[in-house]
Amino acid sequence: TAVFRTEKTNARVTDPVGNVTTLQGLVRVEGVELSAQGRITDQWEIMASYTHLNSEVVRTTAPLQLGKELIMTPNNAFSLWTTYKITPEFTAGFGAYYVDATWGDVNNTTRVPDWWRFDAMASYRLTQNATLQFNIYNIADKYYYDAAYNNWAVPAAGRTAMLSLKTKF
Repeated sequence: TAVFRTEKTNARVTDPVGNVTTLQGLVRVEGVELSAQGRITDQWEIMASYTHLNSEVVRTTAPLQLGKELIMTPNNAFSLWTTYKITPEFTAGFGAYYVDATWGDVNNTTRVPDWWRFDAMASYRLTQNATLQFNIYNIADKYYYDAAYNNWAVPAAGRTAMLSLKTKF
């Protein structure tokens, strides 16, 4: 568990009239993060986390931004990941991620929608020092945004597969 309050001084402030960016702002994020990890059985492991954030522009030279929430800062986010060791060599896993809707602009007029993403993996231990792993990210090929700011947004990666070989020396 973590309870926190973070303040950033000299935050960027864009003057909407002159379109000039200055380092005169103060922003604050207060929140709590809860996480738990453990084994349900010797073969089954689970990890879950939840984060709640309250963000605010505390000081700015742009009056319309005062008291607004920070862009791309979700109020709520959640993740759940589980793996199951089917045999001593073969493990399979599945995860779910949720991110609340966020503001996409500093004046809090454009919302970036909330999203869910689901991932899966399978790994096979070849030797004591080598494991072959296959991951699929964004199984449902969900279209969502990784970042947004005022008049632009960056889509997150679509369905992605990755095969990797992990080695220990």
